[in-house]
Amino acid sequence: VGPGGVRELVRVDDVPADSPLRSAALAKLDIRDESQIAEVLADVKPSIIFHLAAIVPIRAAIENPPATFETNVIGTAN
Repeated sequence: VGPGGVRELVRVDDVPADSPLRSAALAKLDIRDESQIAEVLADVKPSIIFHLAAIVPIRAAIENPPATFETNVIGTAN
């Protein structure tokens, strides 16, 4: 998630008090690292996960296909 997305995710002023989003946790990790993901999931035990990690710009994807595949496909599978 880019900086703009993080700013939007951490804004809880508009979220109802009884919403599970009030207890949201952000984790900075490498989406391609299955062990990091497993560790965070074991600690947090989330009921909802918003997966927003991806290499989206076409130029970046063309310039580095392996990183794009690892992030967008392997990262999603993790």
